[in-house]
Amino acid sequence: EGGMCRIQLAFVEAGELAFPSAASAAGAQTLLAADGMQELAIGEFAESFSLDGMPAWVSADAVAMATDMLDTLESALSTGVLANPVGALQSELGSLLATPASYAQRVFGLFAKGAAIVQSVNRFADFSTLNFARAFSAVRSYALFGKSSRPAVLTPSSKRMYDNRDALAVLTRRAALVQAAGMTAAMPLPVYDDAASMRRELLSALDVEAADATDTTYAAIIDLRATVHRDMTARLRDAARLREIMPREISPAIVLAYDLYEDTARESEIIARNRIRHPGFVPVEPVKVLSA
Repeated sequence: EGGMCRIQLAFVEAGELAFPSAASAAGAQTLLAADGMQELAIGEFAESFSLDGMPAWVSADAVAMATDMLDTLESALSTGVLANPVGALQSELGSLLATPASYAQRVFGLFAKGAAIVQSVNRFADFSTLNFARAFSAVRSYALFGKSSRPAVLTPSSKRMYDNRDALAVLTRRAALVQAAGMTAAMPLPVYDDAASMRRELLSALDVEAADATDTTYAAIIDLRATVHRDMTARLRDAARLREIMPREISPAIVLAYDLYEDTARESEIIARNRIRHPGFVPVEPVKVLSA
């Protein structure tokens, strides 16, 4: 056309940048907040526990108290929750309690902030969500170590004995709470109802612990509480919900799993959640199942 060149171009408005997008690693933040609470708990124990200049019976009482608490932990918690054996720590109590900070570090070293329990449950459990919930409840229950009752009038040595007992109880409690928080960050949360119950239990236990804490520790506990709540709430948005169904007739769990999900592999999930005695005979009673 007389040396004219025609060029055709198409333009698309870019709009806002959608990818990549930044996201908050809430689980990692929970572990960082747990680390902060752990460091403060170790420091407070080192300041509040002492055997310096005390008679031998005060030291013996502290060893006995620590032994009892560790025995209770070991008997109540599955081996998967504890990352290190209690027996090794108990064998060194006499020397460790003379340096409180070392003892406190070893107590926290018994746990792995969730890593050990995740490995254990994933390896051995058919239905891990329930096992996580049960293990979590066992750990969280160690807010049970409370203050010891004491007489109204005490000698200096007796007062130190009771102060040491209380310090041991606080340390054990906070080690369990740090572990419970770590578990929520490490474990999967596919079932809304189970996870919401765990969140409620842990937040309640942290509230109780914060009530008697020093100002510095109070801030660390509240920070951990907020982080746990934020993390679990965000992860629960897409979690499946529990619902109840009524089987029309007695049938095998594998048939029920196929009817509900078209997946016979979920038979074990139905059996575990409802504690069905025989997988071949699901009774005509309300049965709890997941929505998806």
